[in-house]
Amino acid sequence: MTTADKEIQTRYEELGMAIAEIAMDLGYDEDAVRLSLTQNSASYRNTLRVGDEREVQIFNQLIEGRAARVMEQLLDSDDDQVRYRAAKFVIDERKGRNDAAVKGLKAAQNLGLGVLQLNEALRKARASRLLAASGSIEVKSETTVMA
Repeated sequence: MTTADKEIQTRYEELGMAIAEIAMDLGYDEDAVRLSLTQNSASYRNTLRVGDEREVQIFNQLIEGRAARVMEQLLDSDDDQVRYRAAKFVIDERKGRNDAAVKGLKAAQNLGLGVLQLNEALRKARASRLLAASGSIEVKSETTVMA
């Protein structure tokens, strides 16, 4: 657990701060704070299991949205085996063969990422989406000097 993750856990568990407050105070994305708490706070995981309906709904939307984007990319893979496994998972999920709620929480708990990594990944993903939505393409120029 990083120092930043410990700070988030302390503010949530000991100071009773809301996720939005923690994110604002520390300058992190709310989703990064949620994922950090999922990995590091038994109290937050308990809230997701038995408690706050609103927080459970927000967490589920976060996980399901990210999973849907990943599955979409996997279904378009060049590798036949990857496409097959992704398609099989989607079909099994729709037929109720996967226990997504339990697996999603365990997967999020075992990510092994710190809040700084999560926050940066979410920041980059949002920037990419905004760039794609604007219809512009960013091209970086590299110049090589040969002697």
